[in-house]
Amino acid sequence: MGVLTEADEKFRAWLQAAAGGADVVAGAPRDDPPDGGKATLCTYLLAIEPVPRVVTDKYHPAPVVLHLRYLVAPQGKDDRAALELVDRLLEATYDAPLPDDLDVDLAPAPTDVWQALGARPRPAVTVQLTARFLPKPAEVEYVREQLHVVGTGVRSLGGRVLGPGDIPLAGAEVVVAATRASTRTSTSGTFRSPAVPTGPDPVRLAIRAKGRTFSVDVDPSDGEPVVVRCDLLEA
Repeated sequence: MGVLTEADEKFRAWLQAAAGGADVVAGAPRDDPPDGGKATLCTYLLAIEPVPRVVTDKYHPAPVVLHLRYLVAPQGKDDRAALELVDRLLEATYDAPLPDDLDVDLAPAPTDVWQALGARPRPAVTVQLTARFLPKPAEVEYVREQLHVVGTGVRSLGGRVLGPGDIPLAGAEVVVAATRASTRTSTSGTFRSPAVPTGPDPVRLAIRAKGRTFSVDVDPSDGEPVVVRCDLLEA
């Protein structure tokens, strides 16, 4: 059973209990109902609104959350009997706490909704139902070959951060992208990071100063201290 079908069935079961065992049917209310005009509650799905998901990886997927908005309205040849169903539903929402996944809106449905449904306006409520499901995580890929571990060392790196006109930037945060090691510059703009990877590749540094972030690649093999210039006027 799909997540929408399961949520819909649970919702209609709750409605039936709240309305004192009345019949609950799926679909828009009709002015000429079948079954001899017996008073029933109709549930019409107006919209499916996805909630923004948290970014995760494929092995730990975040749950999918959907808001389902229903129009709940009575139908029947006897207007009073139909109104009593809505009355029972309202009493149920006030007499006991609603389930955590339900929210009832008593604002009247807009006129264009009734026009679109081809039915005359009548007492109704809008119910928001929250449906959740957890996607299946991706299968973990097994390593089928012998692992070759390549070690890398770390070293310290010193340098200086300058702003416009080669003025030293004091208190700027210097972050080594590969190790997340961070330090701050002194009053003369100098810094020393104790955890910089060794190797032939340049080192990516992120400089945070004056509310802005600059990224720069430096090559420790060129010698120390490295000099980083940040043009705050163009950032």
